[in-house]
Amino acid sequence: MALRKRNILTISIISTMIISIVLLVCLQFSYAKQSSQFLNDCFDTNVHNALYQVNEELESIELRQLTDSLIGIPNSILNFNINGNSTTATQNNIDIDSIGLITKNTTIPDIVKQYYQEYSNKVQHNQTLLTQLIVKIIGDVSNKHISQRINYNDLDLLLAQQLNKAHIKGDYYFTITNKQTGREVYSNHTHISKNNNTNINDKYNTCYSQQLFPKDNNTNNYILNVYFKKRQFSQLFFKIVFPGLTITLLLTIVVIVVVVIMLRQKKMSNIKTDFINNMTHELKTPVASISLATQMLNDTSVVKSPQTHLNLLQIIKDETVRLKVLIDRVLQTSVLDSENSIIQLKEHNINELIEKVSRNFSIKVNETGGNIIQRLNAKEAWCMVDETHFTNVIYNLLENAVKYRKEALVITITTYNEDNNLIITIVDNGIGIKKENLKHIFERFYRVPTGNIHNVKGYGLGLAYVKRIIKEHNATIDVTSEFNLGTTFTIKINYQ
Repeated sequence: MALRKRNILTISIISTMIISIVLLVCLQFSYAKQSSQFLNDCFDTNVHNALYQVNEELESIELRQLTDSLIGIPNSILNFNINGNSTTATQNNIDIDSIGLITKNTTIPDIVKQYYQEYSNKVQHNQTLLTQLIVKIIGDVSNKHISQRINYNDLDLLLAQQLNKAHIKGDYYFTITNKQTGREVYSNHTHISKNNNTNINDKYNTCYSQQLFPKDNNTNNYILNVYFKKRQFSQLFFKIVFPGLTITLLLTIVVIVVVVIMLRQKKMSNIKTDFINNMTHELKTPVASISLATQMLNDTSVVKSPQTHLNLLQIIKDETVRLKVLIDRVLQTSVLDSENSIIQLKEHNINELIEKVSRNFSIKVNETGGNIIQRLNAKEAWCMVDETHFTNVIYNLLENAVKYRKEALVITITTYNEDNNLIITIVDNGIGIKKENLKHIFERFYRVPTGNIHNVKGYGLGLAYVKRIIKEHNATIDVTSEFNLGTTFTIKINYQ
């Protein structure tokens, strides 16, 4: 039940992480899309405002030119000032003799009144002439061809200035077309549009338009069209979303690593729990057997023959050996868990150590009908090793050969020198290891699946222990194997 709850908790945590990452990515894509749309809208607004300002500037320029053209009109026509509904003459000096209606009986107010009436008639006449003149000039201007009203070079410069003020970057070109006929009357990239029209349409496909001089009351209105290069929404989109995706990717990698570590730790914890439970159970068996045999030896009420004594002593001996093996497994586990160095190096003759281990282990091999062949050819056999742990390495490799044996087991141990290294090879003719299992054999608690061949038992610690000890000696160990043919372990130790 507890294991099931831990599995449910683990699945829940992993599912929550995955859902959170997916939601985070979706949220970033949504924000990126909204940001891209906002930037597009801002770009459109800025371009339209810039084109509007260009048109306002063109109208201002034309108005100044029109004003300059009026300078040549006689002062007799322009010399008046109309303020609201009242008309005020600008001439302050009145020549009374110029008025022929004055008589002896005419009073001063009558003279002023007559003079004012005659002057008002003259002002109204001049005003009419001026109005007609201005209307004629404006009408003539609005009917002119656009090339007579606009300097294209000034328009190009003015458009560049307004776009720069609006912080609009990028290549563009503009055209002027007749609104009524749709005919293009000017383009600042005419040679490109003629020679490579397809490419221009493909590259400059975003058009913004502004009517020029929209206040004119004529049919020959002209449109200013500005074309920008194609703005790839995907490029803009990924430019915005890329930083977020990068961070999300890193976060995803971290989460995956954490999940993998968590699953490995969980697996290791479960394996270690099973190992402790099994080891505890197996430790009880030899202890109980030794305890029972000891009680029987001390029980005087039981008639004991010499054969009974020998049997009980043999039981105690066998169970003691079994207990020692189990204790060694526990010690190997503690060695693998230790982060500090566990070896004490001293100079030893490797040939002598291997010979000693082989002699002690040959009894077990002979019982299976097998044989150990020694070819200790290394002349430089002295190396800095930890005697206890190094002999345990050799012992573990020989024990694996016995566990995974076939009939007529043959183990060949060879030593020789190569460059500045001492090479040790242990070759057996056992069942071998499949390629898919070969890369895992040095992992803790890993056992090659073999079914029930020879009732192989173990905890997957032996080769992990071997790998750790060899690494502590700054040496290397490699393995090659052919299924159903045998396995070769090669240890390389530097003896300098």
